[in-house]
Formats: sequence, C-alpha cells, structure tokens
Amino acid sequence: MLNRSLESISRKIDYKKENIFAVTVFNPLSWERTDPATFTWDVEGRPDNHFRLVDGEGNEIACQLSSRHDGTLPGQDEVLTIDFVAANVPAMGYKTYYLVPSDKAIRYRTDFINPTTPYENKFYKVEFGKGGIKSLYDKELGRQLFDTSKFNGGELFTLESVGTGAGEFTDIQQPTMKDYDKLGNYPTVWQCVESGDVYDVFQIIQPMRDARITLRVILYKGVKRIDVETAIDGFNGENWREFRLAFPVNGENSKVAYEVPMGVVEVGKDEIKGAAGFSTPRQIYSTPCKEVHPREVQDWFCSFDGKNGLTISSDVAVFDWINLTDSTDNRVVLQPILLASRRSCHGEGNYYLQPGNHKYRFSVYSHEGDWRNGFRYGTQSNQPLHAVVVNTRLTESAGTIPETYSFANIDQKSTVISTVKKCDDDNSVIVRCYDMEGKDAEISFSLFKEVKSVSRTNLIEEEPKPLQTKSDKGFKFKLGHHAIETFKIGM
Repeated sequence: MLNRSLESISRKIDYKKENIFAVTVFNPLSWERTDPATFTWDVEGRPDNHFRLVDGEGNEIACQLSSRHDGTLPGQDEVLTIDFVAANVPAMGYKTYYLVPSDKAIRYRTDFINPTTPYENKFYKVEFGKGGIKSLYDKELGRQLFDTSKFNGGELFTLESVGTGAGEFTDIQQPTMKDYDKLGNYPTVWQCVESGDVYDVFQIIQPMRDARITLRVILYKGVKRIDVETAIDGFNGENWREFRLAFPVNGENSKVAYEVPMGVVEVGKDEIKGAAGFSTPRQIYSTPCKEVHPREVQDWFCSFDGKNGLTISSDVAVFDWINLTDSTDNRVVLQPILLASRRSCHGEGNYYLQPGNHKYRFSVYSHEGDWRNGFRYGTQSNQPLHAVVVNTRLTESAGTIPETYSFANIDQKSTVISTVKKCDDDNSVIVRCYDMEGKDAEISFSLFKEVKSVSRTNLIEEEPKPLQTKSDKGFKFKLGHHAIETFKIGM
C-alpha cells in the first residue's frame, strides 16, 4: 500500500524528461532531514549498470552498491540495491534525483581498510577491539564517547535471566551473573567487508556458547551517524538466558532520558512519586518508580551530561542503563535488551525460548546538549526515507507538482506532527501533533493546498471547534504544555 501511494504521487511530478529514470525520496517526518536512503533498480535486459546519480541541479551524488543487491525481490533476479545520502529532504515531502548515463559502472571498491589500525572519517576516529568498539572519538566535540574499561562499544553479553514475561510479579526480575559471557571473551577478528563512497562496514563473526554472533559497524562518510547491526544466529533456545548490547557512556554523573508515547521521560526526574502500590492482596508494587528498570522505550534513548549527549535509536522494546555486572559501578551503560528466554506468562506457562535467528539494528548519534538535540536523530532511524525509482516517460506529460516539495511543515523544532490521515467520516484531513518538551508553544502550520476550514477536535475526531486563525495554506494555534492536539482540515 505504501509503495502504491508513493508511486501514485511520483507519477504527478514534473520531471526533467531528458532523464529517463528518476529517484524520488520521500520523508515521512515533520522536519527537513539529511539521511541515508536506499533504492532498488531492476536492470534486467540492460547491457550494463553504467550510470551515476545526480540531483535536480545536475550535481553528482556519491552512491554505493550494497551487499543486499542479490535479487531479493520476488521474481526479479537482476536487482541492484543502491545506497546514498539524501540531503535536505523537505518535511513531509520529497526530493528528486536522476540516474544518468556514465562511462563507468557502479561497483564495490576493493581497496578495503585495515581494521587493526585506527579508522578515521571527518566525524569520528575509531579503534576496534575484542568484541566491539575499543575507542570512539568525536572529532567535532573533541570527546571520547565510550568508557571501555568494562565493555567495548556495541559488545554483546549474556546473563542468566530467570522469570516470567507478564506482570504476575511484584518487581521486575533482574538477571544474575550465572554463566555470564561476553563477546570480548573470544578472539574476535575484525574485517572490512564493504567500502565505498558512502560508508565503510567492519564486521566480526564469532561463535559463543549458545549462538553465533555477528556484529557489523557501518560508518557513514556524508552524515554523522554510526549504525550497529547485531545478529544472533542459530540460538539453541537455552532457557533462562538474556542477551544485551553494551554502550558504555564516558562521563561522570550522566543522566538518561528515553522516548515514551507522545513524550519523554528523564530517569529520576519525571516518574510519579513513590511506588505503584496495590494491585491485588498478593501483588503490591513496592519499588519506587524512579528505581524501576529496565524500561519500555519507543524510538530512542539518550545519555547526556549537560555538555554533550549520546542518542541511540532503539530496535527493541526494552532498555536498561544500570551495569548489573558490577554493583559498584555507577556509570551509565546504555543497554538494549535483545531477547530473554523465559516462561511466557507465569510460573505455569509455556517456555518462550525463541530459538533461531534474530537481527537488530541501532543507530548511534553524538551531539551537543541533551536529548533535545538528539531526539530527531533517534526518530529518523526508525522512520527511514523511502525512495522510488520512476520511469519519467511513463508519467504525466506535464506534472502538476515540482521536483522537490513539502506537503506539510511546522515552525517549532520541538513540535512533532505524529499523524496525517483521512478523516473516518468524510474527506477532511486529520492532523495530530504534540510538543516533545511538554511546553506551551505558538505554532504555525503550513500545507501545500488551500485550507477552507480548520476545527480543533478531541482524539476521536469529535466535538469540532472552528479555528479563526487560518490563512490560505495553513493556520496558527496555541499548543498547550503536554497536550496532544487534533485538527480536522477541510481542503
């Protein structure tokens, strides 16, 4: 459905018809962004793949043939997968690039990098060690990001995790050190497995006690971002095991924040006072809420110290920040929890062992300030850009929308448009938004089309109250602190 919708929009764009193939990149978020993008191109029947990628002004864009190009689409055995960095893609809009003929083919580079020496790009200096990243130095911030005295960055470790998967307990059951193991206990060997103009990829593959572990670190050259991919392959389903990744933050007195639905929680600050309390006579939650861990997370979690922050996009539902392997260590170790083999519900429930293969991907961002400067990055990784390849000769002869366009945007950095959809009852458009910082704000909302009417509604799109502050292509409104506002727009 998504692809059909994007292709429908693409056919209405006024392309440069002298270029046969266009790549249109769509941004689903309510702010302009620069991020990696990927497109697939069926080259069956073409004599070669001699082409280059250019933007709307004809400037060449660095691109790279991905290792994922081996015909993964159903019924297509000659499909290329191309990665590049799309710059300044408009909020809730799109940007167009073109594939034009070239005298050389796009291919892998063979001058792979020696991973035993420090790696360096314009953003980071990296050293690889046993089981993970031994050193990650941010050249812009002038700061070492990881404290690797206990764990290397991105290192997988496993603990005993006895418990159940539901809420029949009065406190979250914590893992123990029984049969503790970590990737760095093994003689891991790093290899550079991909290298190109867009990114370089370093990888280790190492059998552990219950599974084979693959760790891939992707370092981008045109955007300040590091992707960490982990695969737990052939997990044997050993009961009472829990797998985590470690991102040991370098810094004293670091704080932790994480995204929840429509907002952010700072650990130790935003929880309700005291404990959750009575549930049933046999179930009384006595742990103070500020001490409860691990916790559920939406798109990202962040550690910060007042000067700089480290934000990590989450590919899992639960994370922790307390180092359970050393009770005397008060430093923050950000830990996405990958899986736990426990009983499925309660003490008499079935075992939920999760044998087989499991894959995860996290994106690491370092930045100035606290989570307010990092939340967009964490969100972007879980809301990727979508790219569509279009044959311009098969589109409308004279497109009705330009090569680059924004359908909707908002003028406040901390305000997020979370929903744009058709109204359930008529053809109006429903827009929902909130402020990540939970503050009052004066908002100017712009749309691509004339606004005929605007009403503020409740969350179920009822009880409309007309707004008198609309303009030709937008409207203004006051967003209350911690509010979730819904608007019904007639166009």
